[in-house]
Amino acid sequence: AAATEQPAKRTWLEAARDEAATSTGRVLSIQSHTVHGYVGNKSAVFPLQLLGFEVRPPDSQPEAPSRTHPTTQTAAHRRSQVDPINSVQFSTHTGYPGWRGEVMQGQQLTELVEGLRSSGLLRGYSHMLTG
Repeated sequence: AAATEQPAKRTWLEAARDEAATSTGRVLSIQSHTVHGYVGNKSAVFPLQLLGFEVRPPDSQPEAPSRTHPTTQTAAHRRSQVDPINSVQFSTHTGYPGWRGEVMQGQQLTELVEGLRSSGLLRGYSHMLTG
């Protein structure tokens, strides 16, 4: 009997990349941020990029949803992407001596979430990442 050629096995990373490339998933990541070092949102970005998610900088402006229907999303919104909210902004991890920074207050987070809701973007998240 002739040997049949088996398809090459894909790694979990290749499978995850393919899934992210065709996914319409969006992640809202609410985590800390440090200027120096890798914690919170800063450490979440790289693995998500490896998986094919586009990470939108916190100060970027997305395309607005269609004016004809607020829940109709543009091509930019249909790509897999991550929208980070930095719950703290510190100079370094708090294990360093002399760290400085600010903590986002509950009302500030509420305002950001309400802004997403009033823009028709809050419903579009398929995942939430916190830390």
